[in-house]
Amino acid sequence: MPVHKYRTFEEAEKALWALPPDIGYYQRVRAFFLLACRLLKHDHPPGVFKFRSFEEARRDTLRYQVQNPPRRRP
Repeated sequence: MPVHKYRTFEEAEKALWALPPDIGYYQRVRAFFLLACRLLKHDHPPGVFKFRSFEEARRDTLRYQVQNPPRRRP
């Protein structure tokens, strides 16, 4: 990564500006999110669960993990 020297803070701020992205940028972002969705897919039940104690919540988590073991990734 190159090292840049600036004489003023204004010059340094201008170096941080991002120019308007082109269509290739949006295609790369879309491909990245599609890949992330495929790799990080999880099968948790929807909703909010209420437990009386931490131990009860932990038992429920362990029960769910035993019933739904993680899938192996290729």
